[in-house]
Amino acid sequence: MPKKISDHDLLTRIDERQAGIIDKLREICGSLNKKVDKDDEYLELKKRVDNLWDSKNRMIGWMLGAGASGGLVAGILRALVSDVIAKIQ
Repeated sequence: MPKKISDHDLLTRIDERQAGIIDKLREICGSLNKKVDKDDEYLELKKRVDNLWDSKNRMIGWMLGAGASGGLVAGILRALVSDVIAKIQ
């Protein structure tokens, strides 16, 4: 007949294992951070992606500006044409 383990002993063993897993995860994360920071290919790729995001945001700004100015010019022209037609009639 197997020996019965108390709840306290079971929780203690779970806590020890969890602490061990946390230590191993910290070690893995630390080694990954060191590897990525020293990788020139990764840094070059990160720089290119950042530049692409900057270009994308710049393009969105230009599109919004062009749309707003185009709408403003169209509104002004429509008002002028309406006034001219109203005065002619």
